Amino acid sequence: MEARGTLHSWFLLIDTNILVYRFDARYPDKQHVARELLRKGVLQDSVRVPHQAIVEFMAVVTRLTPERRPLLSAGEARRETEELLTQFEVLYPNEALVRTALRGAAAYQLSWFDAHLWAYAEHYGLAELISEDFEHDRLYGSVRAKSVPLICPTSIITRSALQDALNEGCSLPSACRPLFVVFCLPSSGPMLRQSSYRPAPASRRPRSCR
Repeated sequence: MEARGTLHSWFLLIDTNILVYRFDARYPDKQHVARELLRKGVLQDSVRVPHQAIVEFMAVVTRLTPERRPLLSAGEARRETEELLTQFEVLYPNEALVRTALRGAAAYQLSWFDAHLWAYAEHYGLAELISEDFEHDRLYGSVRAKSVPLICPTSIITRSALQDALNEGCSLPSACRPLFVVFCLPSSGPMLRQSSYRPAPASRRPRSCR
């Protein structure tokens, strides 16, 4: 992906915590949002993952939780990391990105790792960063931060509900526009298979959510 030139406002940059929540059943609401966000990212090619998040994901999911067990075994973590590399476009750092991070850390008083993560979005021209580590809806440079707890549930709308509204000629006010559209599988089935982000067959989507 090229560096900043034209703003790629249809792309979202995903922080490590989104990748981790997909496997963390201790937080079911956040897990649901993370799974649907990643599903949508595959269906519409709207998600970009920074190299930093790939490295941190591998470390976090193999670390012991307070329950004295990791979210994933070492083998599972390696397999899921490889899946991320194949399912999503990964953005890599360079000298200009690191310099952007240095300026961002000073300008916005961010920690080094947060500034480095933000710099991926700023450098590559992505309009939004999804993370819990930034102030929700704040603009950092040209990048707007969104927080997982605050995009759920008001920023999620089912595809069928959105289509119904559009068919009736309704327009959504800017404050209520969905961050992403949810594609629902039958409630009796799994939300997302552990080792694949691939979309369900067309015959199984979309369905309305309750």
